[in-house]
Amino acid sequence: MKQILCSLLIVMISSSTFAQIQKPSSDMSYRKKITMADEFMQKGDYGSAAAFYQSAFEEKTKKIEIAEKAGNAFVKIRDYENAAAMFKVLTKNTKSYPKAQYRYAKAVKQSGDYQKAINIFQAFINNYRAKDFNEMNDKVTLEIKGCELAIRAINSNKKSEIEIEHLSRMVNSDENEFAPIPFAKNLLYFSSMRNGTAQIFRSEKGANGWDRPEKPQIFGSMERPHFGHGTFTPDRRAFYFTQCDMNLAGEFSCDIYIMQRINNKWAKPIRLPDYINEENTTNTMPFVTIVDDKEILYFVSDREGGNGGTDIWFVTKEGSGTDFSFSLPVNAGAGINTPGNEVSPFYDKTAGIIYFSSDGHPGFGGLDIFRSNGSLNNWDEPTNLGKPINSHADDKYYVLGSNREYGYFISNRLEETEKKYTNNDDIFYFEVKEVEVVIRGSIAELGNESKLLDNVTVNLIIIEETGAENRLETKVFNDGEYYFKLSPNREYKIEAIKDGYETMFFELETNTFTNNSEFVQDLALEKVLTFAVNEEVIPSVRPPGENHQSHDDILMPPPGGNRIKIKKELDKYGDGTEEASFVEDTEFNEQEAPVVTTPMHRPPVKPDSPVITGDDNRLFPEGMEIGEYYKIQLVAVTTYKPYKYESLTHLGAIQLESTQNSYGDEIQRVMLTPFETLDEAKTTLEKIVKNPRFKRAYIVKYIDGERVKDSKIRLASFRE
Repeated sequence: MKQILCSLLIVMISSSTFAQIQKPSSDMSYRKKITMADEFMQKGDYGSAAAFYQSAFEEKTKKIEIAEKAGNAFVKIRDYENAAAMFKVLTKNTKSYPKAQYRYAKAVKQSGDYQKAINIFQAFINNYRAKDFNEMNDKVTLEIKGCELAIRAINSNKKSEIEIEHLSRMVNSDENEFAPIPFAKNLLYFSSMRNGTAQIFRSEKGANGWDRPEKPQIFGSMERPHFGHGTFTPDRRAFYFTQCDMNLAGEFSCDIYIMQRINNKWAKPIRLPDYINEENTTNTMPFVTIVDDKEILYFVSDREGGNGGTDIWFVTKEGSGTDFSFSLPVNAGAGINTPGNEVSPFYDKTAGIIYFSSDGHPGFGGLDIFRSNGSLNNWDEPTNLGKPINSHADDKYYVLGSNREYGYFISNRLEETEKKYTNNDDIFYFEVKEVEVVIRGSIAELGNESKLLDNVTVNLIIIEETGAENRLETKVFNDGEYYFKLSPNREYKIEAIKDGYETMFFELETNTFTNNSEFVQDLALEKVLTFAVNEEVIPSVRPPGENHQSHDDILMPPPGGNRIKIKKELDKYGDGTEEASFVEDTEFNEQEAPVVTTPMHRPPVKPDSPVITGDDNRLFPEGMEIGEYYKIQLVAVTTYKPYKYESLTHLGAIQLESTQNSYGDEIQRVMLTPFETLDEAKTTLEKIVKNPRFKRAYIVKYIDGERVKDSKIRLASFRE
């Protein structure tokens, strides 16, 4: 555990750089190469060890145990191409090296060849038969998801509004830089491994670029040889940081300290209490914030009680005084922590978002940077920040500047840099292009647009490339109007909620915006209709009125602005549309097109419930195509995206019904099927609507394979 921690957090304190690598002479004997390689490994000079092991193996290629040692040394210096070449040799002997193919695939992934890595991962797990198969299968699944995520990002035609810059050699060195602290726009504190020890430096940016880093005067002598990973309190009157040393076994031990500014002078560092700096654990990477007059200190620890590897923890105390009455440490929870390693937390108080790095969530490389909405130990599902922030290398220490329009992160990547090797970490600056898109509109009652509604909760949700939805903002509007600022090159969902009304939402994309723009989209909420339901007699829920059609607009911003396509769900009768143009369910139109049902996901077949394919390609348990049965309509769409429905396939088969809307456009009803009884369908619907994406799902009745017109049944229909 400690060895994992040191490689992740302290980045291995050693004198090994590629400039200092020693290589064997041409006349050196095989035995001498091995002896010297072993000595280099013990000293922590992994680059030289890798060079000597590799040379020895090339001399005697049947000694594959030397290839393993070379591969391990190359991993230490994060030279994954050479590591992959060495691990590939081991795959010839799966009996002695049963996981060699897995290690080979990981090295290929971190070299950036994602499709090749997927193929190797799949070949490995298809042939792996050890007792820990389930554990390895989970790891392979995670790695493949990361590869697929990276491939989608590479192939995406979306333009990034984020520009990154590799800081100059004046700041970055041949050693490891880490833990940047943007004290001001042109003043940066950071930690560095210069001269063999970790220390904190500062550099100021002037007209001619960054000045040469210097050691701040506030840091005097320390109790321990290595210190870094700092964070100032918001009032700049205290500074939390880490001090570390190394024991005889070569393991690092780190504790969190605080320096306080008293009478305009920085006092001597004080170690935090033992229950925070627990004995025989490492505690590091603190980040402090104040929320509702409560100081919250997030940090990284390998203590017992975590989810595995290193986890993010937190402690709290009232106010920002000089006392140390912190709460007991609490794990930040499984929402962000995994069996892998989570490091370098940064909390954006304004947006309520934590940024952190992890190798336990699907990522592009080793450590990727993620974000999650929430606080303390309550978090939404993390989202990978994608390119250009993440790469196939290790990316960590994401931190924002005071105005949230710029920031820094750490990476050992090579692309777009002068770096020749991946063995050391450098500081990267990023800036968000200042393009602002504003959406606003009224919130009224459907059919009575003059009646503006108050106390309406509106959620702004971002839809990631994976299809995952993450809530960015939640606001309550009391004046019948709503307003949000959006970013370009994003896909959003805006959801309006009010008691007594159907929840409605629409989706929109901002891919075409290059200039600041504003546009209007009014919202109309439908009143909830409730009535009793009898299984034998299913009443129509069609509201009165003749003009039953949904709308799809190409909204025009002010003159000189850009067009934006709105993907809506504004059907007057709550008929689920997801990303459609002119989408509405044809059961509310006299124009009925023939229904064509296509099976998309077949659930596991149980021995006592055989599945057959009917003439119209529907999947039903035997005999159910005759008589009464029920389906659940999830949404109606113009474009079907299978990944959005994967979470429901354990509840039934996903099928598509091709039909037309009143404009003659072809649409697809996405159905979950089959259910023999209304009660069975209701029980399943109750589970489905817990997912915000499917809040408007409903049950439809079928008789002898035909959809019963006006038979839509919502959960509200079951209320007394």
